[in-house]
Amino acid sequence: MDYTQNMPELPIDLRQISFATTDFSTLMQKRIYRILIVCSNYDFFILEEDGRIEEQIFNEYNALNFRFPPVVLHADTAEEASYLLSTMDIDLIIFLLNPYQSIPISWVSCIKQDYPQIPLVTLVYYSHELTNILNQAAKAYLEPIFCWMGNADLLVAIIKLLEDRFNADHDIQQVGVQAIMIVEDSIKYISIMLPMIYKIVVWQSQELAKEGLNEHQKMLRLRGRPKILLCKTFDEAIQTYEKYSDNLLGIITDVNLKSSFPENREETEGIALCKWVRERDPFLPIILQSTEVGNSTYAKRLKVGFIDKQSKTLPSDYKKYLTTHFAFGDFVFRNPGDGSEYKRVVDLYELQHAILSIPDEIFAFHARRNDFSKWLNARALFSLGKIFKNLRLTDFSNNIPE
Repeated sequence: MDYTQNMPELPIDLRQISFATTDFSTLMQKRIYRILIVCSNYDFFILEEDGRIEEQIFNEYNALNFRFPPVVLHADTAEEASYLLSTMDIDLIIFLLNPYQSIPISWVSCIKQDYPQIPLVTLVYYSHELTNILNQAAKAYLEPIFCWMGNADLLVAIIKLLEDRFNADHDIQQVGVQAIMIVEDSIKYISIMLPMIYKIVVWQSQELAKEGLNEHQKMLRLRGRPKILLCKTFDEAIQTYEKYSDNLLGIITDVNLKSSFPENREETEGIALCKWVRERDPFLPIILQSTEVGNSTYAKRLKVGFIDKQSKTLPSDYKKYLTTHFAFGDFVFRNPGDGSEYKRVVDLYELQHAILSIPDEIFAFHARRNDFSKWLNARALFSLGKIFKNLRLTDFSNNIPE
């Protein structure tokens, strides 16, 4: 779609710029098509009763207009699982770990060594024995680990998380797909928040895709939805930020990560991460989250958002913050002095007209913060987003001050 067609005259003639067309068909090339769940017949029955696995996965894929939802296979013995792995192309292994299982952990560890190209995810029940189970998994290096609490959306989130990781380098660095970085080390809260975040991102992407010309274009634009990048440590978060910083919509981080810092250090790793990022990008949206409401004082001090992880309205809290601060909602022009709303637009057509009428100081305020490019990129308008990001205020004919 040529978004420059019928574009009104802007301070610079964007119509003279050659827009590269994003080939959305090249996105999300690495997919998970066949899943092997290794657990007892009883545990598989519980999974089916709790969540209707294949139905949930099919519905999610149908909503995203993906043509081939994964097929779920089940093996209740080590021998059967080994046979399936040797005779079929398996894209993901899910191992359900409980204290009374008949499948030894040693077998699972061997499978990880024999099939290193196949990601293996460990599921554990959330129960009073959780600590003991997690210790078993940690000793056998059965990472990553997720908590099963009866919500089949978690399985869909796991699939999407792995697919995002598979495709991140190409889709983010070469095409310009945006990403949201989550920094969290609690297995329980990772398992709670990931389904919430993915539902919000998918819903927002579906809403934004309605701006497409036709059904085919809407389907393709959905492939450009923001990716979720999960980090569990401070060092991993630093490495991920340095790799994808140009395409981050925002960061959600826990206050109290498992610390490798000296014991006498005054701040937690979550606070240190916020400060480190702020030194490099003072405008990147960041959300601190914690089970301790008192940590909101740190958020106020750092001028970042805060979410109570024990809030009864947790899903709506995430939706509010992501819509307002992560460029999913309307574009709100704000007065630089007090931050009050000056004008609100809902789509690209309104944005290109509003730019002509807003005061120069408001335009400069948003241009310095890269607000235009982030808002466009969140809508999978990567070519336009790149152009706005590369523009400088001195490029405009009326010499807007930097």
